[in-house]
Amino acid sequence: MCGLFGAVIQKNSAAREGLAARVAAAHKIQAHRGPDMTGEKTFTHDHCTVVLAHQRLSILDLSEHGRQPMQSHTGHHHVVYNGEIYNYREIATAQGYANLTSSSYTEVILERLSRAHDATNAFAEFNGMWAMALLDTQKQTLLLSRDRAGIKPLYYTIQHGDIYFASEIKTLLVLSGLKFSINRRTVARYIEQSLQDDTNETFFEGIFALPAGTHTTLNLAQPITEITATCYWDPFAAKENYDYTKPEQTFRELFESAVRLRLRSDVPVGVTLSGGLDSSLITHAMKAELGHSNFKVLSAVAPGQAEDESKFIDMMADAYGLSVTKIHMDWKPEEALALLATATWQND
Repeated sequence: MCGLFGAVIQKNSAAREGLAARVAAAHKIQAHRGPDMTGEKTFTHDHCTVVLAHQRLSILDLSEHGRQPMQSHTGHHHVVYNGEIYNYREIATAQGYANLTSSSYTEVILERLSRAHDATNAFAEFNGMWAMALLDTQKQTLLLSRDRAGIKPLYYTIQHGDIYFASEIKTLLVLSGLKFSINRRTVARYIEQSLQDDTNETFFEGIFALPAGTHTTLNLAQPITEITATCYWDPFAAKENYDYTKPEQTFRELFESAVRLRLRSDVPVGVTLSGGLDSSLITHAMKAELGHSNFKVLSAVAPGQAEDESKFIDMMADAYGLSVTKIHMDWKPEEALALLATATWQND
């Protein structure tokens, strides 16, 4: 989990005043998303100033070569990115990238997008999750994109021709220096029907989420008044590309491939194990792939409670020879409200 944020401030905008201090405050707000590295860069264009900033949680290439914002080989493109492209090695091989300076997926996707005539074609190759901002200093454009299922968050607000974007809503509050009214429509849908993320609206009027499976390219030579997102993937259209004559075999192959790709890491890998079907299948696939190698197992337990899953966790641990780190959810009732406030803050 990394964190990105940024801003496009028009040349004569009053928002230029105090921008550096607000960016510094935004880094502190998002520090929990990426404790390993911090980076930011400011770009001055004829019509605006662009800030790209990043908080990194290092998974692949833990060196300085993985720091963001990252610059392309041509020097014209700069990216801040949250997520992971699991098939980055296959993309690099297919595209013939022989002179990469890092072993990170960020450099691969940066080079792929910077050389692509159509971003949609590049996104079609990406197997993974992402929220990203890609600045083209030559064309003076900013590309924003979000993965197919919207796993990684990307929020934005437009204020008097300026745009602010970030991985978290609370970052936008600090970065813009503004207060926003409650979006009563969104809150009502959540209270009445438990609907959340069903539209691009948020709990705040004027703050929106970039829709899943879309991208947009902003022309920085003119004030930004709205965002029109282009859909690059649709689940109903995508289903036509698969052969369903052998569903069990197809599912097994896709499932095992998905687990295998996610084990690419320069830090220890692990699984959150509840003892249920999903996490147990993932644990089985990891053990089959890694053999006798140790991997971290984390479980939440509540001994003595009806919802406790310790029995099933212990069955899996015994069957596969796993050492499980158990987190005991044994807080007292009077602690619940404080914990709820903390959880709400972390989850935006």
